[in-house]
Amino acid sequence: MIMVNHCFLRTLMSHVVGTLAFAAFLTGAVSASATERVVRNNILFFDLNNAEAEVAQFESELPSENRQLFLVPSLSRFDPERRKKILALHRNTDELIAKASSCAPLTPANRASCHAVWDELRDLEVRRELLTMKFDGKLALDDTRMIGDSVVDIVVISGHHQRKFFRGELAELHVDDLFAIAKAVPNAFNHARTVILLGCDTGTPQMLTEVFGKLFPAAELIVGSELPAPTRDEPRNLSFIRELLRNESQLLAAAAPDDITPIYQRLLAERWPVTLLWKREYFFSDDWRYWENSAHGLRVIPRISTTEVPRKKKRA
Repeated sequence: MIMVNHCFLRTLMSHVVGTLAFAAFLTGAVSASATERVVRNNILFFDLNNAEAEVAQFESELPSENRQLFLVPSLSRFDPERRKKILALHRNTDELIAKASSCAPLTPANRASCHAVWDELRDLEVRRELLTMKFDGKLALDDTRMIGDSVVDIVVISGHHQRKFFRGELAELHVDDLFAIAKAVPNAFNHARTVILLGCDTGTPQMLTEVFGKLFPAAELIVGSELPAPTRDEPRNLSFIRELLRNESQLLAAAAPDDITPIYQRLLAERWPVTLLWKREYFFSDDWRYWENSAHGLRVIPRISTTEVPRKKKRA
């Protein structure tokens, strides 16, 4: 005969139920905690050069959860079909420019063919302006407003750069246009933790102190180039972007400059002339002119002022 102690069973069941409830609570807590740990990645990407492959790297490397990608020019303005037409037009232009190179000097033998090439180049330029709507700073500001109340975490500017002027297949911008955007849409730039500049000579000390340090007052990591940068579709350009995005969180979490050095060396190994401004003070460069105390690739520059340089008034 088996004796059943009901008090014991009730106590046991109470413990089991309590344990299960506690386990469920823990599971929920861990799940909530995991959700909270997902880093927000709101990206504002100034795609001036029709860099579809670069944009794809950001979409593939950063988790889709808790991420928004804002393109300037926007997809509503330049849809994929229009972008393809612009790309084809530029390829035709490059081919014609190569043909035009044989027109120097102009001779009676090549005069007719050269004039035909020049006429076609002018026609392509007219078509380019129609397709790109002469996209400039004003239109860039309009498209940046699409972020609404969203806070941007990562800003990317991709395009050819020379002397504070950006240009690409889709658009052209001067740094003054970027300052105008910063003033009109503060949440576009003011809270960005990381800035990635995919253009020539964008990561020099002059550009960092005069332009990008002021445009992005909270950025703890600004990445640029100290020399001519690879073109948008080059494998080394895309592999560099991949390596950078995979190490962004480590770069931001690093406690000391020595923690940055091995990551910086890996980025250099991608054959991309990269510079890093870390914590707004430590400048990493492969240029020997910037070495300090024999520390390869490290230079401490004066802490960047976040006050915008007064803009000179244009003469009437």
